[in-house]
Amino acid sequence: MDFFNILVTVALAMGIFTADAVLNADNITLNLQVGSDMEDRGYTKELVETVFMRRIEEITDSESFMTTPRLRTVDDETLVSLIADWMGLDQITTIIQKTVSIDTITLVGGLVEDGNDQVRFLMHGSSPVTGDFELSVPKGDRTVDRLLSDAAFLTAERLEPYLTLLYRFRQRVSEVIGSGEPLREGDPLDDVVRTIDERLAALAATPGSAFRRALYLNLRGMTRLMGNRTEDAARGFTQAAGLAPELGIPQLNLAFTRVHQGRYTDAIAIVRRLVDGRTRVAREPPLRAAAFTTWGVSAWELDDVDTATARFRQAQRIHRQSAAAFDYHAEMLAKLGQTDQAAVLRAQAMRNLRSFETYPEVAMLHMRLTTEANQPLTVIRPDFGNSVTDHVFDPAFGG
Repeated sequence: MDFFNILVTVALAMGIFTADAVLNADNITLNLQVGSDMEDRGYTKELVETVFMRRIEEITDSESFMTTPRLRTVDDETLVSLIADWMGLDQITTIIQKTVSIDTITLVGGLVEDGNDQVRFLMHGSSPVTGDFELSVPKGDRTVDRLLSDAAFLTAERLEPYLTLLYRFRQRVSEVIGSGEPLREGDPLDDVVRTIDERLAALAATPGSAFRRALYLNLRGMTRLMGNRTEDAARGFTQAAGLAPELGIPQLNLAFTRVHQGRYTDAIAIVRRLVDGRTRVAREPPLRAAAFTTWGVSAWELDDVDTATARFRQAQRIHRQSAAAFDYHAEMLAKLGQTDQAAVLRAQAMRNLRSFETYPEVAMLHMRLTTEANQPLTVIRPDFGNSVTDHVFDPAFGG
């Protein structure tokens, strides 16, 4: 091979290594060790890592619009890293990441038995949200499996406090609210509200926390809607929109609330600005479809059937998997006496409902508006959680 071809080969290799470094920058590397006494009891390193990772993934994969962290063990290797090992460049990805100032997260921990024959889980790590953290979780009266589950929850709470709280929100909705039952006025999610208020208080004096506070305020508005306290909900959505107008979801939820209150013109004005703006709602099909569906319902309530039909159809074109766009359109046609067309749309809505997008932070995707203002809302699908958790949130940090 001549000198030119060598240079080309090296350049291509470095390009591949650099791409691998960037693509894996968001990965959280997990390095767990297991004491020999625990391994003798059947808790191998591979088993502990698998149980721990799956629990964190379950907690943080809340089907939110927020990015879910990706975990990999220190022993997991990509094809590029295998090539690097073969070339004797086993640390090349880490070196490149440090050279171009890419911050990576590594969690180091273990399942051990201390000198007092007490089993405990240790963890040291860092989070761009909460900073460095250390955990020491004694087994106590718990099973080892429960210890791993609780330790994973506490770790997830440090890594992604918002997604962990969203997980709790979903679980509580599953527990306290029945599908199709009207929402009663009150505080069915008061424990979630308390945690949100603690997080907001902790973030109040934190520079650069506007976006995170907006997330919590939007979620607070959702909990108030679940309790049918619409003015409190509207206040939370308005505050969230003021802190992070580029998000768009609080404005979408505010529009939903205005429809519920019978303020249809206000709702349309909010949605107009959203779909013409530069928010996530304008960019992401499920959210954009929810906005046009909200517009359609508002127009229908104002007896503007032509505009309502156009907006429902627009939502359906944007996102064919939308349950709400087909459902509200079907209801309108049924009330107009067009029962055959309504049946076709309703069937499509039901098919979509079985596999619909969740976005737990978006009211239109989970709650159903009534055809009369200020009537109790109903929850379409409260079963977006699969298990019940009794973990207690730690207010000692502000994330």
